[in-house]
Amino acid sequence: MDVRALLAVLRKYWISVLSLTVLGAVLAGIYVMITPPTYTAQSQVFLSVQGGQTTSDLVQGSSYATTVARNYALVATTPKVLDGVIKDLNLATTAQALATHVTTSIPTNTSIINIDVVDGSAQQAADIAQSVAENLELAVAELSAVSTSVQTTVTSNIITPAIVPTSPTSPKLALTVALGLVLGAAIGVGQAVLRRTLDVTVRGEEDIAEATDHSVLGRIPFNTSISKDTLAIVNDPQSPVAEEYRRLRMNLSFMAVDSDRTPVYVVTSSVAGEGKTVTSINLAFAFAEDNLSVLLIDADLRRPMVASYLNIEGAVGLTSVLVSKARLNDVVQHLGPGRVDVLPVGTIPPNPVELIRSNAMLRLLATAAQKYDIVIIDSAPLLPVIDTTMLSTLATGTLVVAGAGRIKIQPLSTAMDNLARANATVLGVVLNMVKSHDRSGYGNGYYHYYRQDDQKNAPEKASAVVVREDAPTPPPSPRPIKRTPVLALDGFKGDIADQ
Repeated sequence: MDVRALLAVLRKYWISVLSLTVLGAVLAGIYVMITPPTYTAQSQVFLSVQGGQTTSDLVQGSSYATTVARNYALVATTPKVLDGVIKDLNLATTAQALATHVTTSIPTNTSIINIDVVDGSAQQAADIAQSVAENLELAVAELSAVSTSVQTTVTSNIITPAIVPTSPTSPKLALTVALGLVLGAAIGVGQAVLRRTLDVTVRGEEDIAEATDHSVLGRIPFNTSISKDTLAIVNDPQSPVAEEYRRLRMNLSFMAVDSDRTPVYVVTSSVAGEGKTVTSINLAFAFAEDNLSVLLIDADLRRPMVASYLNIEGAVGLTSVLVSKARLNDVVQHLGPGRVDVLPVGTIPPNPVELIRSNAMLRLLATAAQKYDIVIIDSAPLLPVIDTTMLSTLATGTLVVAGAGRIKIQPLSTAMDNLARANATVLGVVLNMVKSHDRSGYGNGYYHYYRQDDQKNAPEKASAVVVREDAPTPPPSPRPIKRTPVLALDGFKGDIADQ
């Protein structure tokens, strides 16, 4: 995981990371409060060698004192010294237990013995350290008594008497809290990285890249202010959501710039609830903004939603045309602004697969390609049924909507593999409902600035809504585009609208 990915993880899980960091500091503070303090007192004993007249004798004596200092440092923690300490201070303990509180050390190349005593009482720590030094003097004198064959003797002197410490050596509040902060932050970052590693939900473009090689053509943000508004591009045209739909329209236009065929786009998703229908509707009106005639077909024969979202009549529509009970011109509904015709599903059939792969569907799409500049088909999800997989082979290209936080990487990969096995042309992926912490801050800042500037220049603004036109046929396109049908049907003559 690189730095950029790590920062993205921290932005996403910053609450838990901060909470664990603060919790680490709090627990460290509680530990300091409930842990009894301990104090350390120190005394120092200097060992020297007496005897010898020449310089060589003095050097040898100093070297000898340095050597035996290690021995006497060990003696300081034995019963020979500690029993005297217990007797002098009337301590209710044993030499073995007291030895765990006493440590000795020798600075390099010296004959000085440091005696450190740790105790819960500052005064008692000082008393024990002083008593150990005094009893060590007696032990040194006794153990280094002059014999008839040795001309030198080791003596000891207390050079630093023990003093009462003024502050505890442990626990230290500042150091403990700092360690708690560091440990809490480390645990917080670790759990964030672990959660992101175990989270196989699609949330960003890097997740799309794990599921498919197809590029992301649009990143539709999730905006709570219009989360319940299906037609953001009409009712909130200056929002970041509307701008991303226009960006998606632009990307699709670039992909079809060298084609003289009418684009027929199938919009689908891996599973339900990823926003394919809302994407289809907004994309249709985005193309209509570009003065193109658009036909929006609801081909989700399992769970149609276009009529419900647009609040239009859905009793007759696609199925009525496919079974020759109505003509296309009679059942399409003209909506504004722009030039958008909507063909709802109509009656939900008992045989969706047969209708999708029927010749009637081929004729309908051929007719639509002749009459409109853009055809957008909202279809069923890919994984639950095979309707869309078959329908995608009849279209110019397929757009797969991936709902951020709604679909996992593996199901999306499976859906894309199904399209590949059917030899469908997949144009790309639309990443939908992207949360604000996954988007750049530029878009939101520009959006607020633009809306404020717009309010200054236009204090009164009518709310844009989708309306049905009274005219029986839509007005002619200001910029008609000559295109040939996307489908070549042998033996088919005439317009399905005239049947």
